Amino acid sequence: MLYIMRIPRLEDVQAIEALLAESGLPTDDLSQQDLSLFRIEGTGNSLSAVGGLERFHNTALLRSVATAAAMQGQGIASRIVGELENIAVDEGIENLYLLTESAQRYFESKGYKVVERADVPGSIRESRQFSTLCPDSATVMYKRVGM
Repeated sequence: MLYIMRIPRLEDVQAIEALLAESGLPTDDLSQQDLSLFRIEGTGNSLSAVGGLERFHNTALLRSVATAAAMQGQGIASRIVGELENIAVDEGIENLYLLTESAQRYFESKGYKVVERADVPGSIRESRQFSTLCPDSATVMYKRVGM
C-alpha cells in the first residue's frame, strides 16, 4: 500500500481533529496553527498519521503526533517525526520541545530527553498547548536538532 506524506489542506482539518481526539490529544487550538508546519500521511482519503510544529523563533513545540489505531506499529509516526525534525532544521529551528502523557519511551528512543518545566523557554511555556491544553502531569521532553 502506498502511503503519501504531505502538507495538510484546510479540508483535512476535520479528519485531523478526529484522529487527534481518537488519540486523546487536544484539538482546541488546531485551527490557529500554521498548517504548513504540519504533515499528514495516508492513502487516498484515509488519514493514517499526523504531526506538527508550533514555532517560536528558533524553538518549536513538536505537537499533535498521532497514528490511527489500525496503523500503529508500522513506522508511520517515526516517518512523521523524522520529517518534522528535518523541517525544523531547514527552517532554522534549533530546539524542539514536546509534552507527552503516554509516549515518553517512544520519544526517548528518538533522542528526546526529559527536562524540567522550569527549564523550558518562556515562549513555549506561554503557548496554549503548554499552559492550558496539556495537563501539568504531562512529561516535558527536549531535543536539539539544529546548530
